[in-house]
Amino acid sequence: MAAGFAAFPFGTCNAFMAEAWGIFVGINLTLARGYTEVIVNIDVKRVKNAIMQKDNHSFTSLALIRQIRLLMAKHDVVFLEHTLWEANTIADDLAKKTRVLQNDLCIFEDPPEHIANLLLKDSLGLATSRVVAM
Repeated sequence: MAAGFAAFPFGTCNAFMAEAWGIFVGINLTLARGYTEVIVNIDVKRVKNAIMQKDNHSFTSLALIRQIRLLMAKHDVVFLEHTLWEANTIADDLAKKTRVLQNDLCIFEDPPEHIANLLLKDSLGLATSRVVAM
């Protein structure tokens, strides 16, 4: 079963902290719903590295990273996958929509209508290309 969420209770912060908070909230939601196996797509590679103990970004994030590790230990399996934002357009779109949410947290059992086109592209294997300067 798949479910998603969008949240915006964090105020203004950098991409590292926003991604880490999103993972923290998401893993908490999976525990509350009884999931034992979780796949987490992360588009900020430094967050994945910090969680996997390859990078301790800063002292301000250490407590949050430790909390994420503790939550992960409560699951049978947690896969952390780094996904470029171009390949994760649905999550990117939901994150952008959180700015207009009436609530701090919105849980989606079914995909919102506004991402139907993105889901269709994803199911067809269509991707957005990344332009890289050479």
